[in-house]
Amino acid sequence: MSPTATLGLHLATRDRNEKEPARFRCYERVVEAFERGALKVADPIRVGDVTTTLGKYLVAQCLPPEMQPGVLGRTWDAALVSRALDEAARELHVEIAARCAEALEVLGQYLVARTGFSLAMSDFASRTSHADIFAKADEDLARVHEAYQEGVITEGERYNRVLDSWALARDRTRGAERAGSRHDDRLRAVAAASAEVPTPESVRAMPPQTWLRNGVSERPILRTLAQGLEPHDMMLACIATRTLRVEQLMRRQTAARFHADLSAVLGPMRIVARDCGTVRGVAVSELDYVDDDDSTPGLAARIEGRVAAREIAGPDDTVLAPAGALLMPELARRIERAGLAHVVVRDVTVCEATDGVCAMCFGLDPDDFTWPCPGDDMGARAADAIAEAAASFVYTYFHIC
Repeated sequence: MSPTATLGLHLATRDRNEKEPARFRCYERVVEAFERGALKVADPIRVGDVTTTLGKYLVAQCLPPEMQPGVLGRTWDAALVSRALDEAARELHVEIAARCAEALEVLGQYLVARTGFSLAMSDFASRTSHADIFAKADEDLARVHEAYQEGVITEGERYNRVLDSWALARDRTRGAERAGSRHDDRLRAVAAASAEVPTPESVRAMPPQTWLRNGVSERPILRTLAQGLEPHDMMLACIATRTLRVEQLMRRQTAARFHADLSAVLGPMRIVARDCGTVRGVAVSELDYVDDDDSTPGLAARIEGRVAAREIAGPDDTVLAPAGALLMPELARRIERAGLAHVVVRDVTVCEATDGVCAMCFGLDPDDFTWPCPGDDMGARAADAIAEAAASFVYTYFHIC
């Protein structure tokens, strides 16, 4: 099982809702309700005589019927995945265990995407409040690298100094936030839902082979934001879970190499036209993975500055915004108040422009809320903005220096 899939299973099987369970006759009806957005993974359901949550029910269906009762009430993590597959191989057959592993992998990858890891306007916005902190860390790393190249320090000393530099940067960003720098809503929400971040001392004491077994594989991306880094680390989350993969992040050697990888992924995001004319879009909904519902970023925060791909109508069929409308903040809040489950907006992932993206699919520039101009290299800006925070994530959690 990959860490990414394990993360999806974990997020989908946590207990959070106390609502009246929705009743279903069969598995197919449950899947149908989930796919059309009528249920979230934490919603309670009742199928026949079984009462559980949607996420736990979907995960249990990946196992043989005789194993399902023992896991319907459990929150999945890396250890439970390992025990379930071992039991399937020991009590049933190794081929059955292999099929279960494949089904859990596919479902886990799908649930990662469904539980909130998608692009929003603020994912590209760079904040300047921590620029000096990361610039100082950059200078420290350059001096460490130079000393290593000249033979002044050993490989082990280089590793410790790199880790200390990023740990110091992390502590300074936390101090800046405590001093009054405003948290982004998403950063605060995700940080509130994240587990305790290891200290530099515990990190160094942890052998490399135990990193994934010590909880890192369950929620690697959520832990990143708990460090007090930038909100656009969610962009890194999307890249890590969909494009570069967490497993590939473990093999990156330097911050420069990782920045190059980010630039390669985001390179095509250059504005080349005003409108590509596509009628396609991406469904955007409220985030579905934080524990504290009061701090969950609403739908408005995720769609403002975007362009509607389809007509947006309220529950009473009143047209809130026509197709092609720019969703400014006030309109976005009105759409959220209408109680819609999701809105289909233009997105760079479905843009049909050649050798780049169009302004309509990208939306407004998050830094100044104006239209980007043809020639603007939005991908390079995004890569530059998250490179150092991304390197901190890699160094701290995947034992690389």
